[in-house]
Amino acid sequence: MDQVRDALTSAPVVHADESGLRVAGKLHWVHVATTGKHTLVWAHPRRGRAGIDAGQVMASMAGIAVRDAWAPYDIYTPAAHQLCCAHLLRELTAAGERVPGAVWPGQAADALLRLKTAADTARAHAASGIDPDLLAEQTGLFRQAALVAVKDHQHEKSKTGRKLTALGRRMRDRIDDCLRFAVDLRSPFDNNAR
Repeated sequence: MDQVRDALTSAPVVHADESGLRVAGKLHWVHVATTGKHTLVWAHPRRGRAGIDAGQVMASMAGIAVRDAWAPYDIYTPAAHQLCCAHLLRELTAAGERVPGAVWPGQAADALLRLKTAADTARAHAASGIDPDLLAEQTGLFRQAALVAVKDHQHEKSKTGRKLTALGRRMRDRIDDCLRFAVDLRSPFDNNAR
């Protein structure tokens, strides 16, 4: 176990996630930290910091943590964070369905996918990065979509309005963590280890 933990904490990229599980009729959480080669799985009654800390990985790692936007992961530094863009694309699709005619969800999703294609191509050709003009253009479009989301929904009192505002704020405030995959080619687009 210690060797697996050492491999994870020293890895350049670690995928982290958690999922619910029933243990003796009570909700527990299965946590996972993986590089694809090394995987640690543990169960804990808590989903948050206590459960994450039980794995003894996140607090010690210095690489990139690829994970969803769940807030308890935010405290773990000096690890850099890559928010899972597969999760983000699902949220953007749902936003487009909740607000038919809204342009910002599609604009943000298109920017993510264009950057993903550019990053995948750069990796395939062993390039050091993607075209800086494309990066600047698509980052600008993503940022603009986030700003529009906040502006359009921040005064809505409905649950949907609050969710859309929170999504826009996360995209705006965590843009580096959303788009790390396009700047640091070690970082994958999503937290699905391969």
